[in-house]
Amino acid sequence: MLEYSLTFLETVTMNPNELRVDCWAATCRQTQSHAFGMSLNRVAPWTELIHTASQKFYQQPIPETDDEMSLRQRQQGAVHSVISTITHADNMTRMHQAVASQVFAATQSLVERELPRTADEFSALDSELAKLSMKISSDCHDDTMRRLR
Repeated sequence: MLEYSLTFLETVTMNPNELRVDCWAATCRQTQSHAFGMSLNRVAPWTELIHTASQKFYQQPIPETDDEMSLRQRQQGAVHSVISTITHADNMTRMHQAVASQVFAATQSLVERELPRTADEFSALDSELAKLSMKISSDCHDDTMRRLR
C-alpha cells in the first residue's frame, strides 16, 4: 500500500494495482481524446487510420507491472506521433492531390506496424516517422514543381 498526502489533514492509502489501473484508464482516455481531436474535419480514409492507430494502443490489456505501465506511456507518445503524422499527411495531400495515393499508402504502412516494445523498436519508429515526414514534404514539393513548369 502506498500513502499519498492530499492535504495536511487527509492521507489516502492506495493499492499500487489500483493506481496502475487508474493511470492506464487515464492514459487511454488521453489517447482517445487526442485521436478524436485530430480526426475532426478529416475525410474517411484518414480518420480510419487515426482510429486504427489509437485503437491498437488502448485495446491492450491493463498493464500488470509498473515496468509495463512505463512501456505503455512510451507507446502512448509514439501513437500520438503517428497520429500527428497522419494529420500532417492529410493536410498536405489536400493541397497536392496528385501525390495523395502514394502518401496515403506510405502512411497506412506506418499505421500497420506493431506497437514498439523495445528501445530499438522505438528508435526504428522514430526513424520511420522522420522518413515519412521527409517523403511527404518531398512528394508535395515535387508536385508543386511539376505544376509550375
